[in-house]
Amino acid sequence: MVYFLFQVREEIRKGYEPKEAVVQALSKVGKVITFSALTVSAAMLSLLLASFGFYKGLGPALAIGIGVLLLAGLTLLPALLTVFGRAAFWPIKNRVVKEQRSEFGSRS
Repeated sequence: MVYFLFQVREEIRKGYEPKEAVVQALSKVGKVITFSALTVSAAMLSLLLASFGFYKGLGPALAIGIGVLLLAGLTLLPALLTVFGRAAFWPIKNRVVKEQRSEFGSRS
């Protein structure tokens, strides 16, 4: 989710409105976040093979928790970022930054 937050902030700095920035960021990192969460959930479910009983019970609970966090991260967080916009990143000022060309290699 941190990657998603930084991506939204970067899109806002490029000049997009908060709603457009959330859409752009989610289209770029949505798949990455989803597959990361699914991978970690599968790893937690592998605890079902553990011989110690506490770990057997812990695995499915953690996998469900990660699934709930995934749903919140892909639905609630974008909605909150859309509503709060630039204020969500307070006290950092999100000024629109124009891309600057590098002076490296240019002749003066």
